[in-house]
Amino acid sequence: MTKRMPDLCVYCNTASGITHDHVIAKVFFTKPMPPMMATVPACPACQDAKAQDDMDFRDLLVLDPQALCHPVAAALRNGAFVRSAGYGSSRVMKDIETHSRPDPDPPPGSLAYGDPRILSVMGDLPIRTLSRITRGLFYYTTKGKRLPTDLNFSIGRLEDERVDDIWQWMLARDANGPAGYATLFETVFRLMPPDGHRGVWVMRWYGGIGFAVDVYLCGEQPTEMIRCFHILRFAFPRNGTGYRARVVA
Repeated sequence: MTKRMPDLCVYCNTASGITHDHVIAKVFFTKPMPPMMATVPACPACQDAKAQDDMDFRDLLVLDPQALCHPVAAALRNGAFVRSAGYGSSRVMKDIETHSRPDPDPPPGSLAYGDPRILSVMGDLPIRTLSRITRGLFYYTTKGKRLPTDLNFSIGRLEDERVDDIWQWMLARDANGPAGYATLFETVFRLMPPDGHRGVWVMRWYGGIGFAVDVYLCGEQPTEMIRCFHILRFAFPRNGTGYRARVVA
């Protein structure tokens, strides 16, 4: 009997995918986990790198004011994030402490919580995280097809007031979806012919945080729907176990 060769890693397309990785990692959820979570073949190096980035990206999302009232985001913010910040293991909290600046226009009520700060954090982390997620979602939704390694990804945060409009615009143009896990994570996407490698993915986290991922070929231009920055506004007091971030609206 011929031994079946393992699939290639979905994220790098080079190493053997000897393990299976959750496309939307468990760190974005609280128990009980959703049923039938999407998994794809991954190599240990990509899985380890994705795991750290997923955790950091989770911290960015749960601190976002758009996730302030979402029950799962609140549980993660007051649980997993606060613990990692207290232990000194949260890279996001380290960035907050070292790179944030005083908020020149603090939201009402923020002074009651401590020191109002502002931090611009759109950069490599969301690009790495969401490009990997897009590769994994493409493989999973197309039942084993892969995005080539040499594609370009243009990724950005959607303006909060435009998320619902862009979502409906995608659906009105026969986009696929929505697919995902209720309000925790969901996506709609359009794959362009002939092979679907060119496409636009709109992702919505915790009910309202919107990102667009535009996948395009070399020499093409991305879709002009993206505002490429992400600002966190927050306040944090000092307590006995370390900095505890408090999101303010």
